[in-house]
Amino acid sequence: MLKATRLAKKLGQWWVLNDITLEVKAGEMLGIIGPNGSGKSTLLRLLSGEEKPDQGEVLFLEKPLHEYSLQERAKQLAVLTQEQVSDLSFTAEEIVMMGRHPYHRSFFGPTPEDERIVCRVMDETETRDMKLHRFNELSGGERQRVSIARVMAQEPKLLMLDEPTTYLDIHYQLAVLDRLKAWQKESFLTVIIVLHDLNLAAQYCDSLLVLKEGRQVRNGTIRQVIEPRLVEEVYGIRPVIVNHPILHIPQVLLTSNC
Repeated sequence: MLKATRLAKKLGQWWVLNDITLEVKAGEMLGIIGPNGSGKSTLLRLLSGEEKPDQGEVLFLEKPLHEYSLQERAKQLAVLTQEQVSDLSFTAEEIVMMGRHPYHRSFFGPTPEDERIVCRVMDETETRDMKLHRFNELSGGERQRVSIARVMAQEPKLLMLDEPTTYLDIHYQLAVLDRLKAWQKESFLTVIIVLHDLNLAAQYCDSLLVLKEGRQVRNGTIRQVIEPRLVEEVYGIRPVIVNHPILHIPQVLLTSNC
């Protein structure tokens, strides 16, 4: 589905990312984890085509990403960034409908199919009751859920999300990630997701890529990544790794460094 080879990005004289190689197969959910400042968001911008790498190449469906037009890319790939434009006065429903823009013909409004899709994703993200509310009047968590509904309305083959659980309480964190996982299975959706919470990453992702200081530390299965030595090396803590009693995956317990 998507393949990146030896990606690197410079900011001034500093390499903020260096020598990143990865491959995401169709229908897979890849989690990108690492400490603050490790280059996770920068990597997502390179993989989505928002920024160009200074070195290396990104292939999407075996074609260089930069060879796609913006409309072609928008029909295949949807991106949710951390940055929210909170002063938009559109209604929540209008924001979600923006996800259908790549499919609109000039001078024609939303089709009945567009409206059906928007209703469905607003139901799935529990945002239907706020559809007439102005986006700039919503809370941070509500805006996040509406933004997630917008990228879901785009119906992409590849979905990239940068910290989608930001601003969300525990209920909506699980609800959103459950919906993404279900969508992944139902539609054979490919997902690349940046997460801070290692336990959520282990529960929902099929594989993990670990970054530290702009470099790739490891790319592998959940058990290859969520293990004591690597977590201590990357995060500077001494974790206790336990097996989830129901899901049977590794989970991280934190202890004081004192």
